[in-house]
Amino acid sequence: STSRKLQSNSFARLAQSVSNDYELSDDVYSMMFLAPYCSIAFLYSLFTFGLKMSIYALILWDLLKSGTAGNPLNAPKNITTLVRCAQFFMLPVAVAVQEDLVASIALVNVK
Repeated sequence: STSRKLQSNSFARLAQSVSNDYELSDDVYSMMFLAPYCSIAFLYSLFTFGLKMSIYALILWDLLKSGTAGNPLNAPKNITTLVRCAQFFMLPVAVAVQEDLVASIALVNVK
């Protein structure tokens, strides 16, 4: 009982010390979070998100369609290991620098 009170008091102090002020970016994801359901703004942002995901799905389908059993993504041949490693490690960097993605992840983390 005493340990629970101490734990809840420490959580309360921690919650009070965290600032919940966050400025939203001007993008479609912020519009999706803030717009009322079934409003024009919400439907527009949902359409934009769906269009992005559809384009990604078409690109993935095209990559997989043109591949072979040994090379399903049709990656170029005769590329050095150094180049492949650099490409692999730069993929998260390329995703992370997408401004709208970073802003939407930060928006989700705001409590």
